[in-house]
Amino acid sequence: MRIVTIFLALLLSLPAFVSEAGLTVAQKAMRTKMVTFLKEEGYMPEITDEGSIKFKIEGIIYFITLDERDTNPLYYTMSATFNYGDVITRDKMDAIIAEINLYKAIKMTYADNYYSVGSEVYLVDIDQFRYTFYKTKKTIQQALAEIPELAEKVGGESIGSSYTSPATTSSYNYAPPLTLDNLFPVYGYSIGVQLKTLKDAGYKAQKIDKSNYVYIGKNAFWDFDGNKTMESISVKEIPSEWASKWGMTFNWSYNQWKNFLLENDFIIWSEESEVKRYDYDGRNYLYGHIYAKSPDGRFQFLVLFSGGNRNGEGYSIDSPASSNNFRVELR
Repeated sequence: MRIVTIFLALLLSLPAFVSEAGLTVAQKAMRTKMVTFLKEEGYMPEITDEGSIKFKIEGIIYFITLDERDTNPLYYTMSATFNYGDVITRDKMDAIIAEINLYKAIKMTYADNYYSVGSEVYLVDIDQFRYTFYKTKKTIQQALAEIPELAEKVGGESIGSSYTSPATTSSYNYAPPLTLDNLFPVYGYSIGVQLKTLKDAGYKAQKIDKSNYVYIGKNAFWDFDGNKTMESISVKEIPSEWASKWGMTFNWSYNQWKNFLLENDFIIWSEESEVKRYDYDGRNYLYGHIYAKSPDGRFQFLVLFSGGNRNGEGYSIDSPASSNNFRVELR
């Protein structure tokens, strides 16, 4: 059951919520760990004069604020604040908040000149934060995607706000859960298809040792153990359905692939990233992998990195186009 709380006040901006002097030693230590984690994830956080953590996600400024009154467990709010526009206006806030909080674990507040969207979380240790951060981020972004539609319904107007919020950009469109049923079929087939079915459809089967594989375009269905069930698909060209649903692209960096999987509640069970220098061209390359299991345990993503910096994009975990191959396979 979702706990729904509506705050119609300036609670998010109350200076008493946190102050540098009011935090305990344990709270400051936890905040330092949170900052370290966000730096490792590529978000470039900083601590404000008021003691909050400020960072940016795809151009949107977020704040993480610890409540000095709660020490065991700790309690924090993650939020973003926006100005009103032509459609998302102050007079619609009551109706929007009442609607969105029916099914979102969201804390939404508003004032005369702005509104804030956030979520509140109790925190025991930094390992819990590594998980709740991506859950909270996803929940906020899904709520932001709903707000323009709700504002449009309230006033019967078309979306045309002078303020460009994340909710009006395509990168924040709601994506369906990353499940087998939503991923497949592609090219008319799902992983688990029988080799005979593909051969009967006219596709050529090839063999390496005991493994069978069938190319459809640039991608290949694989049977690694020779039982003639194609339990994997090796992707070198992202299917258009996946690109449109989840925005998948080989322009993503190592960290973007990692964040994508974490945001979809995948469990990363192995990861590696290192820089190698190849003698044949004297260039550094990013080499490594991310292996992640789906939340239901039915399948996994294996993202491979062996050619980052092919065209001079860079070779760090934040450099674009660092992978050109991944697999989706049954577990």
